[in-house]
Amino acid sequence: MEKVAFAVASRAADNPRSGIREIFTLANDKAARGETVYKLMIGVPDARTPDTVIDGTIAALKAQKTQYTANAGITELREAIAGQVNRAHGLSVQADQVIVVPGAMAGLLFANFTIEPGNRILVPTPGYPNYKMQAGLTGLELLHYRLGIENGFQPDLDELEDLLKSDGAPVGAILINTPGNPTGTVFNKETISGIARLAEKHGVRIISDEVYKDIILDDGLEHISPARFAPDHTLLVGALSKKYSMTGMRVGFLIVPRHAIKDTDVLGEATISCAPSICQWGGVAALEGDQSQVAGYDLQYRQRRDAIVEILTAADMTFTRPNGAFYLMVDIGDAGLSSREFALQLLEENGVGVAFGSDFGPIDPAHPLYAECDRLVRIAFCSGSMDELEGGTKRLCEFYKERCA
Repeated sequence: MEKVAFAVASRAADNPRSGIREIFTLANDKAARGETVYKLMIGVPDARTPDTVIDGTIAALKAQKTQYTANAGITELREAIAGQVNRAHGLSVQADQVIVVPGAMAGLLFANFTIEPGNRILVPTPGYPNYKMQAGLTGLELLHYRLGIENGFQPDLDELEDLLKSDGAPVGAILINTPGNPTGTVFNKETISGIARLAEKHGVRIISDEVYKDIILDDGLEHISPARFAPDHTLLVGALSKKYSMTGMRVGFLIVPRHAIKDTDVLGEATISCAPSICQWGGVAALEGDQSQVAGYDLQYRQRRDAIVEILTAADMTFTRPNGAFYLMVDIGDAGLSSREFALQLLEENGVGVAFGSDFGPIDPAHPLYAECDRLVRIAFCSGSMDELEGGTKRLCEFYKERCA
């Protein structure tokens, strides 16, 4: 038997992979064979990257702005980010609190690095699968809190406090995501202010994933950050990826409380050196340039949302109407299949790709929240023509009804 040179640490080797990628790969393989595929599984906007971003990036390249920047990013972008979140979301952030990172994923990782290994982290369930992956890599213990479809995927504050007081390792953070992936839910003011009070009462940080903060689908609705109520307890993670349709340019940010500036300064130096320089200048152009090209993107997402909601309502499906981001969760629990089986069979037989709900829940099937997530599938409506979105949704409904018959 051949002896291996070394064993990869379990925190990497045993880390669960995202099921979204599994469906995405199978859908692409199917499309490559010339088959019709309705790709409703992945959250990559198909809107054009604004010309101002392209022009700003090219200008930086031509000006030879291709060297290292400061670890925390160029001053111009840090000031632009601080200005944008202050104007749009009622905060009072200073530029020196902003750390520019290569995408929101790096911001979330940096936030996790501020927690002592072995501590627990509360994560929303259903929630973005990478939260589980990052917790494993950074030595944190997962503690799932419930987002119930019957409550529009808003958390229950009493349940959250019970978890904060539960026996076990210290709780290092409450992670929230609003507007949410995979739910599309925007947490209301009472929820956000309540979480802020809990964080202050129990002395824990809030990691607030606000990557979709600028995609609000209903008039009169406001994104509210916990940094408005508990600025000293909030680590705010954001990105330009979704609003400006520049996901591959990897321009994200982490906003830290003033007391944490000195102690978090090492994170970029020790890991990424800096975010890509020319992309940072593209980010400045995005935030400070003409906004007319992106002004219609929310309307486009809203129209897509409304079309899907109409189809699901007519088919008498159980779901929650999303009011932010570009995702929607559908209950398929009565089909007699696990969510993964449902998604795989739907793709194979009807050519529709959706993300399966168990991917957004606990790893352990014995966990009480696993079964709830396993009743769900996620539709992403950020890309594709209206015909593709409507056709794929109708096929999903038909497949579900056939399995329930």
